[in-house]
Formats: sequence, C-alpha cells, structure tokens
Amino acid sequence: GQQAVLRHADAIGLAPGTDWREAPSGTNSLGTPLVARRPVQVFSAEHFVRTHHRWTCSGAPITDPRDGRLLGVVDVSGLLDTLHPAMLKLVESVAKLAEAELRARHLRSLERLRSVSAPLLARIGGRAVAVDETGWVAAVTGMAPVDRLPLPRRLSAGPARLSPLGLCSAEPLPGGWLLRPAARPRSRGGGRGRGPWSLGREGRRLRGVAGQSGRMPRRVRESSRSASPGSSGVASAARAMALVSWSRSLMAMSWRTAPDS
Repeated sequence: GQQAVLRHADAIGLAPGTDWREAPSGTNSLGTPLVARRPVQVFSAEHFVRTHHRWTCSGAPITDPRDGRLLGVVDVSGLLDTLHPAMLKLVESVAKLAEAELRARHLRSLERLRSVSAPLLARIGGRAVAVDETGWVAAVTGMAPVDRLPLPRRLSAGPARLSPLGLCSAEPLPGGWLLRPAARPRSRGGGRGRGPWSLGREGRRLRGVAGQSGRMPRRVRESSRSASPGSSGVASAARAMALVSWSRSLMAMSWRTAPDS
C-alpha cells in the first residue's frame, strides 16, 4: 500500500506479530471472521477500539477442505475514504480460490497415495484400506468403500482400534496409512464364527423353555387366560411370574454368544 497508509497501519498494530483475535482486540475484520466463520466487514465505529474508527476492513476465513480447520483470514483494510462496495466480495472470492487450490492439492496427494497402495492391495488376500493422514480413503479392497475414516490424533504403526473397522494393524505409507482389519474368527468346522445372535448349547435349551421361534409357551398362555380380571390375587401372581420367567429366557437366548463346548 501507500506509505502514508502503512504508517497509519503501524500506529494501530496492523503488522506481523499483533494479536488480532476478538477476545483481546474486540470487533475487527481479522478476529471476528474466525469466530463467525464467514466473511465480515467492519466499518468505522463498528470497531470496538476507538483508535480503529478511521478504518474500514473486510475479512474472510480460509478453512482446510480436508478437515474443516481454520487456517487464517484474507483481510483488506484501508482508511474510510478508500472504501469500495465490492471489497467484501473480493476477499470472499480470494478465500474461496485459496480453498479450491488446497482441495486440488489434496486430490493430487490422494492420487499419489492410490498409485503407491494399489499394488499392495492387489496382493492382500483380506480386507484393507489405504487412507491419507487425515483419514480420506485413497483405495480399498475386500470391503465397502467409504469417503473417510476417523483417525486418532496420533496414529502409530502397529495395532489400533478404529471406528468402524474395529481392531486393525496400521502400516505407514508415503503420505498415509495402510489399515488392515483383524481377520474374522472362524469356528472349528471351518465356517464363520457365530454372530452375536447365534445360539449355543445353553441357548438352544432356553429356546425349548421359551417356545419355538420365541413364541409364548403353552403354560404361559394358559396362565394368561386363567388370570381374568375377576380372578384371585394368587392367579395374577402366577401369571406375572410366568411372564417374567419367559422374558428372562428370551433375553438369555438372544444374547447367548459363546460356542458349544
């Protein structure tokens, strides 16, 4: 800018190293966009500090397209007589151009990671996924593709528990990670292990008590019919105990996961 404007800017601290966050400096076009997360124009007396009332400023935040982190603010500040009505749109366009360039660089980095990981995934016989350092998926095999996986803030080589993959082994790649979920357990017969709703020996015994396919057993139905509104308290208590026993049996049957011994 002009030397006269730069001298005015130095007088109010418009220079590297000054803390322009909204908390210590009040409303301004550098700190307020970081709080509002949108373009902001502050005109004259809208500044909190009185010495800034000679200025009009426009600022727009820049966010990281990979994870949404705030990276900085594009700001144009000048004296009141230099105000232009298109200044706010100008800084907003510059911020969007910066984010578009960051997005293009990220896509190029994913392509490089994909070219590195593709030969590795082709030789893997199970499930695996290659992600960059922020969790964006570059390549996948043996499982449904997703756009991004949440990664811990500090991921190191070795076993790690990640959502939604569960227990995985993490291996470093240039610009990312190779994640291999743990193999699914197999039963002694060579098939897949029982799922969370399979029945063991005890579960099958309880199914016989509860009735086939979870149907209410005959003794419970008979207790229900015999316990009419006009029946005695003994019959009602018997009906309640039968229903409680049947419900407990169903719950034990549903959650039984241990294999037969």
